[in-house]
Amino acid sequence: MANSDRRRRTRRAAWTVGILLAAFLGWRIVAHGVGDLLAAVEPATASAWDRRHPVALGVLAQDRLKAQGAEPARAAADFAARLLANDPLHAGALSLYGLAIAQSGAPERAERIMRTAAAHVPFDLASHAWLYERALKAQDRLAAWSHLDMLLRARPGMADRVGASLVSLVGSDPQAEEGFARLMATSPPWRPGLMTYLARHHPDRESLARLFGRLQNSGAPPTLPELQAFLERLAREGDYDRAYLAWVGHLPRERLSKLGLMYNARFQYPVSNLPFDWEFFPAPGMRLRVVADTDEPALKVEFFGARVGFAGVRHFLALAPGDYTLSGMARTDDLQSARGLRWRLYCATGAMVELATTESLNMTTQARPFRVPFSVPEADCGTQVMALESPARIASESAINGSASYWRLDLESRR
Repeated sequence: MANSDRRRRTRRAAWTVGILLAAFLGWRIVAHGVGDLLAAVEPATASAWDRRHPVALGVLAQDRLKAQGAEPARAAADFAARLLANDPLHAGALSLYGLAIAQSGAPERAERIMRTAAAHVPFDLASHAWLYERALKAQDRLAAWSHLDMLLRARPGMADRVGASLVSLVGSDPQAEEGFARLMATSPPWRPGLMTYLARHHPDRESLARLFGRLQNSGAPPTLPELQAFLERLAREGDYDRAYLAWVGHLPRERLSKLGLMYNARFQYPVSNLPFDWEFFPAPGMRLRVVADTDEPALKVEFFGARVGFAGVRHFLALAPGDYTLSGMARTDDLQSARGLRWRLYCATGAMVELATTESLNMTTQARPFRVPFSVPEADCGTQVMALESPARIASESAINGSASYWRLDLESRR
């Protein structure tokens, strides 16, 4: 009888423990589920349900940091410390704690924390961004390059955001420029975005030109998109001499002896869309391409009836003052345009004086030569532009249909 009573009491105790354990586990499941639902939008409520919820603790810490001041910083540090205690391996927890310590007025301690975070979690962006900003303020170039590399490897799209902060360091002294050029010469995957940003926005053209020059002499010269951004910047600001030198510097050695008065006049090389080579500016309702419709490569322009306001082909020239002749072959196929198509040459500088225009072509014409003499003046015309255009005066004249082809283009000096 006694044994039976003991067994019944044991079973009741086991049932009680089981029920209590099930209730506890159920509560934990509910609490954790509620925490998951509310962590991002109601972190305080989520934390009340589940004091260890990592998302809620992280959001609470970030919210306190936004408030600024020593008191919110201490609260943020407390939330971040709880997050670390619950999950020491939580990504971003240590850098969040470091941000709170920095905001509370202890930058040296914060730096030690951030260095630890960056070392243990290489792609912890918060720690690398904080250390990058600190290195910039201290003019610590080597540290800045290292953290910049990690930041942009993780987020290449941040190039625009960090580019502005980088400008002052890149152009601060020759050693900084040389160090940055060495880093760019390693061809990190984020280089195109940052180099394009600098090419467009660096305020010091001298520093920018030196950077591109160093890269040109390295094992990783500027890519076409990088060079295009740089040359377009120089052309836009009227620095044509520097643009020409930079363009010539990128050409393969075997092409330098074949520059001529108009580079790539016969479309013998792929069109680079760089100034001083052919630049194509396609628009909706038209197509530009180099084709082999004739016995040699030809520029073919096709229109599909839209209002184009066409000025889509350009070639910068660097002709010395003197007398010249522009010549070539042309053909049109059912070209319907109020004003036709023509080549126009004009000065890129000064008053942009017009130097010459070819006859405007329209309708259907068989292959025919054209030849136009012109003179480059002594002053205010150091760089010239050759452009294919439809000289529409009003919107109704800009509708074009049909096609035109040009080949065997040439420039000759009339000495």
